[in-house]
Amino acid sequence: MYRNTGPQSYSYYGIPSKTFAYFASHTPVVTTLTAHFTPEIEKHGLGCVVEPQAAEIEAAILRLRDNFPQYREAIGRFLVAWNESALEFHRKRLAANGMRLD
Repeated sequence: MYRNTGPQSYSYYGIPSKTFAYFASHTPVVTTLTAHFTPEIEKHGLGCVVEPQAAEIEAAILRLRDNFPQYREAIGRFLVAWNESALEFHRKRLAANGMRLD
């Protein structure tokens, strides 16, 4: 179990890379408030954000199990949008340097 973090912690501003490894295999996550990105998980239907308490974690795992197709579809939509955003970012950066991403 991870503890909640907040703006006073340097790790709060990182990207929770472990969650992206799960998203890559279309697996929803259960996490605590560990990063600035964490609220996006529930916003986009990618999993559940809970307090670091066993009962909340258990309930969230059961919720994911009972609604897995819904979470899987949401992760698929999120990954498409994320990848399109990353490509656009790189196109703009390269264009600013006189290059292209083909």
